Amino acid sequence: MMSRIRSIMLIWTVAVAASLMWPAIHSDALKAQQGGQVVIEIRNYTYEFHGGVLKPLEPATIVLRNKDDVTHGFNSTLFESLDVDVETDAGDTYGNGIKGVHIAPGKEIRIHFTPTGPGKHEFHCDIHKNMKGEILILAVGTA
Repeated sequence: MMSRIRSIMLIWTVAVAASLMWPAIHSDALKAQQGGQVVIEIRNYTYEFHGGVLKPLEPATIVLRNKDDVTHGFNSTLFESLDVDVETDAGDTYGNGIKGVHIAPGKEIRIHFTPTGPGKHEFHCDIHKNMKGEILILAVGTA
Protein backbone atom coordinates (compact mmCIF):
# COMPACT_ATOMS: atom_id res chain seq x y z
CA MET A 1 0.00 0.00 0.00
CA MET A 2 2.81 2.39 0.93
CA SER A 3 4.67 1.83 -2.37
CA ARG A 4 1.44 2.42 -4.31
CA ILE A 5 0.95 5.76 -2.53
CA ARG A 6 4.57 6.70 -3.32
CA SER A 7 4.03 5.78 -6.99
CA ILE A 8 0.87 7.87 -7.18
CA MET A 9 2.63 10.79 -5.48
CA LEU A 10 5.57 10.49 -7.89
CA ILE A 11 3.27 10.49 -10.93
CA TRP A 12 1.34 13.46 -9.52
CA THR A 13 4.61 15.35 -8.82
CA VAL A 14 5.87 14.76 -12.38
CA ALA A 15 2.51 15.82 -13.82
CA VAL A 16 2.45 19.02 -11.76
CA ALA A 17 6.06 19.84 -12.66
CA ALA A 18 5.35 19.31 -16.35
CA SER A 19 2.26 21.50 -16.22
CA LEU A 20 4.20 24.25 -14.45
CA MET A 21 6.94 24.07 -17.10
CA TRP A 22 4.49 24.19 -20.03
CA PRO A 23 4.17 28.00 -20.18
CA ALA A 24 7.97 28.39 -20.31
CA ILE A 25 8.36 25.68 -22.95
CA HIS A 26 5.43 27.06 -24.95
CA SER A 27 6.80 30.62 -24.69
CA ASP A 28 10.26 29.53 -25.91
CA ALA A 29 8.68 27.71 -28.85
CA LEU A 30 6.75 30.84 -29.81
CA LYS A 31 9.89 32.98 -29.59
CA ALA A 32 11.75 30.53 -31.83
CA GLN A 33 8.98 30.77 -34.43
CA GLN A 34 9.09 34.57 -34.31
CA GLY A 35 12.85 34.75 -34.91
CA GLY A 36 16.02 34.71 -32.90
CA GLN A 37 17.82 37.10 -30.63
CA VAL A 38 21.36 37.23 -29.29
CA VAL A 39 22.55 39.52 -26.52
CA ILE A 40 26.09 40.88 -26.53
CA GLU A 41 27.34 42.92 -23.59
CA ILE A 42 30.44 45.04 -23.92
CA ARG A 43 32.40 44.98 -20.68
CA ASN A 44 36.10 45.62 -19.94
CA TYR A 45 36.80 46.15 -23.66
CA THR A 46 35.47 42.72 -24.62
CA TYR A 47 32.29 41.40 -26.23
CA GLU A 48 30.44 38.95 -23.95
CA PHE A 49 27.93 36.67 -25.68
CA HIS A 50 24.82 35.88 -23.61
CA GLY A 51 23.06 33.27 -25.70
CA GLY A 52 20.52 33.01 -28.44
CA VAL A 53 20.24 31.46 -31.89
CA LEU A 54 19.98 33.22 -35.26
CA LYS A 55 18.67 31.25 -38.25
CA PRO A 56 18.69 32.01 -41.98
CA LEU A 57 15.55 33.61 -43.43
CA GLU A 58 14.09 34.31 -39.96
CA PRO A 59 13.87 37.74 -38.34
CA ALA A 60 16.88 38.29 -36.07
CA THR A 61 17.83 40.79 -33.38
CA ILE A 62 21.23 41.54 -31.91
CA VAL A 63 20.98 43.39 -28.60
CA LEU A 64 24.13 45.34 -27.72
CA ARG A 65 24.65 46.68 -24.20
CA ASN A 66 27.66 48.87 -23.45
CA LYS A 67 28.67 48.34 -19.80
CA ASP A 68 31.94 50.27 -20.20
CA ASP A 69 32.45 53.99 -19.60
CA VAL A 70 33.60 54.68 -23.18
CA THR A 71 31.96 54.51 -26.62
CA HIS A 72 32.50 51.29 -28.58
CA GLY A 73 31.84 50.23 -32.15
CA PHE A 74 30.15 47.15 -33.55
CA ASN A 75 30.97 46.66 -37.23
CA SER A 76 30.40 43.67 -39.49
CA THR A 77 30.15 42.92 -43.19
CA LEU A 78 27.02 40.90 -42.27
CA PHE A 79 24.92 44.08 -42.44
CA GLU A 80 26.36 45.55 -45.66
CA SER A 81 23.81 44.01 -48.03
CA LEU A 82 20.78 43.57 -45.76
CA ASP A 83 17.83 45.73 -44.79
CA VAL A 84 18.64 46.75 -41.23
CA ASP A 85 16.71 48.57 -38.51
CA VAL A 86 18.85 50.00 -35.70
CA GLU A 87 16.74 50.80 -32.64
CA THR A 88 18.09 53.20 -30.01
CA ASP A 89 16.57 55.31 -27.25
CA ALA A 90 16.98 58.30 -29.60
CA GLY A 91 14.94 56.65 -32.38
CA ASP A 92 15.33 54.18 -35.22
CA THR A 93 17.60 54.23 -38.23
CA TYR A 94 16.79 51.89 -41.08
CA GLY A 95 17.82 51.10 -44.60
CA ASN A 96 19.75 48.78 -46.83
CA GLY A 97 23.33 48.16 -45.82
CA ILE A 98 25.19 49.62 -42.90
CA LYS A 99 28.81 49.26 -41.90
CA GLY A 100 28.16 49.26 -38.16
CA VAL A 101 27.10 51.24 -35.13
CA HIS A 102 28.66 53.14 -32.25
CA ILE A 103 27.17 52.63 -28.81
CA ALA A 104 27.61 55.17 -26.02
CA PRO A 105 28.47 54.18 -22.44
CA GLY A 106 25.58 52.65 -20.53
CA LYS A 107 23.33 52.47 -23.63
CA GLU A 108 21.58 49.64 -25.47
CA ILE A 109 21.10 49.25 -29.21
CA ARG A 110 18.97 46.66 -31.02
CA ILE A 111 19.85 45.67 -34.58
CA HIS A 112 16.97 43.99 -36.43
CA PHE A 113 17.58 42.16 -39.73
CA THR A 114 16.87 38.91 -41.58
CA PRO A 115 19.93 36.80 -42.44
CA THR A 116 19.90 35.46 -45.99
CA GLY A 117 21.89 32.28 -45.30
CA PRO A 118 24.00 30.36 -42.80
CA GLY A 119 27.56 31.36 -42.06
CA LYS A 120 30.13 32.81 -39.72
CA HIS A 121 30.37 36.61 -39.64
CA GLU A 122 33.14 38.43 -37.85
CA PHE A 123 32.56 41.72 -36.05
CA HIS A 124 34.90 44.21 -34.43
CA CYS A 125 35.14 47.58 -32.72
CA ASP A 126 36.46 50.17 -35.16
CA ILE A 127 37.58 52.32 -32.20
CA HIS A 128 39.43 49.62 -30.22
CA LYS A 129 41.14 47.28 -32.72
CA ASN A 130 41.65 44.37 -30.28
CA MET A 131 37.90 43.91 -29.72
CA LYS A 132 36.66 41.13 -32.02
CA GLY A 133 34.06 38.40 -32.14
CA GLU A 134 31.88 36.38 -34.49
CA ILE A 135 28.21 35.75 -35.10
CA LEU A 136 27.02 32.35 -36.31
CA ILE A 137 23.89 32.03 -38.42
CA LEU A 138 22.83 28.40 -38.04
CA ALA A 139 20.72 26.31 -40.38
CA VAL A 140 19.03 23.95 -37.94
CA GLY A 141 17.18 20.96 -39.38
CA THR A 142 14.19 19.25 -37.83
CA ALA A 143 14.25 15.66 -36.68
